[in-house]
Amino acid sequence: MDQITSNILVKGLCNSRWWKEVTKLLNEMVKWKIMPNVRTFNILVDTLGKKGSPSEAKEVFEVMIHKGIELDVVTYNSLIDTLSKEGRLSEAKEVFEVMIHKGIEPDVMTYNSLIDTLSKEGRLSKAKEVLDAMIQRGIDPTIVTYSFSIDILGNEGMLTKAKDVFDLMIQRGTELDVVTYNYLIYGYCLQNKMNEALKVFNMMLEKACSPSVFSYSILIHGYCKSKRRDEALSLYRKMPKNGIIPNIVTHVALLDGLC
Repeated sequence: MDQITSNILVKGLCNSRWWKEVTKLLNEMVKWKIMPNVRTFNILVDTLGKKGSPSEAKEVFEVMIHKGIELDVVTYNSLIDTLSKEGRLSEAKEVFEVMIHKGIEPDVMTYNSLIDTLSKEGRLSKAKEVLDAMIQRGIDPTIVTYSFSIDILGNEGMLTKAKDVFDLMIQRGTELDVVTYNYLIYGYCLQNKMNEALKVFNMMLEKACSPSVFSYSILIHGYCKSKRRDEALSLYRKMPKNGIIPNIVTHVALLDGLC
């Protein structure tokens, strides 16, 4: 048995949650003088994180440090993503700081994990700080990063900057998805700029990007909030014709505006 075969077995056992067998295999590897390497431990950290065991993932991380195993960006990203998704942001930040201290350069995945979690928790100013730090380090954003940026800026009322990011995506040839469009539409609706919101919605149709039920619901809610009830009703009636079934969010938005 070699290192590659051992790692494949470790991954298979982890995915099956056969933790006792994983421990046995690791001990056997040592007996066979096949020392677990960074790839072996990365499998453990990643799998434990995905299986909802962040504390155990962190324990494996600490064992790696104790044993003097040289961690790579994959190790840090797995743990940062796991801790972030579990809402353990202070611990995720600590791991990030260790990463920087050890001279491991964060990549786009590192920053996306932090930005995503901070945005979902409503800590938009902090998310923007992380985004700015990423740009300052010269790391090229992905569509996910761009979308996060538009969401953050839109929620902060910085719509000119949000539109600048949107336009930059188009200039760079980035293929926009429905999430990106929705974030910008939502930002305009928050500020009652319904004409601008509708322009983005129409652009989505022109680019053959199919709007989601959320796209319609955002606009309907925006029209109702702006007292433009006829336009809200008109858009609502178009949904079934366009193959979109209104959901509870749509109905609540409409009823709220009509009452």
